[in-house]
Amino acid sequence: MLGAVLLLAACASPAAVVPSESAEAVSVIATPGVTQTPTPTVTPVNVQVVPAPRVAENDNPEPVEGELRFTRGQWATVLGASGEPVGRFTVTGVVFDVKCLEEDAPKADGSYVAVQLQVEGYGALGAEGYEGEYAPVFGFNKMQLFEKNSDTRLGESLAYECIESSVQKREYGVGSESGYFVFDVPKKKFDVVWEYGDQTFRFVNLMA
Repeated sequence: MLGAVLLLAACASPAAVVPSESAEAVSVIATPGVTQTPTPTVTPVNVQVVPAPRVAENDNPEPVEGELRFTRGQWATVLGASGEPVGRFTVTGVVFDVKCLEEDAPKADGSYVAVQLQVEGYGALGAEGYEGEYAPVFGFNKMQLFEKNSDTRLGESLAYECIESSVQKREYGVGSESGYFVFDVPKKKFDVVWEYGDQTFRFVNLMA
């Protein structure tokens, strides 16, 4: 069964992240009148948050069958209800055979895989309302895995057998943070899909 959990780890700017197994601080994109509190986290021993590959800054491409498609390391700009940017995110890497935090975690149907993210929420994100598919946070708990270049989903529901629920973080607000989801993935190549507002983002052909 597909398992997906989003965890938080610290990061700086995309080009200056230092891999770390456990982190205690996050850098924040300042918003007047808003104070962000760093959140400590626990990280599985063989998963390290890594900096995004050095890929040139890119505008969102033209949609393909209604989706905006990216490769690992490309930044996807997220637009708010007004059409103005409220943040951006990227998939920085994929790690297979993740060691679970739960001592009695069941054997994976395929492989426990960490999909690593970097997320930046601009100040404008905090002004977004809960309107349709918009929100003042990015809810990456809605991220889904699909077979490569296919509309076939790799699983349906969230699960917590691998990672303790006490260290979950699924929503990202204003600030600059990195983190990861852990999935039970039956295949070595797959696509990741996430939606915000009327945008659908697809990171294609991911592999370790």
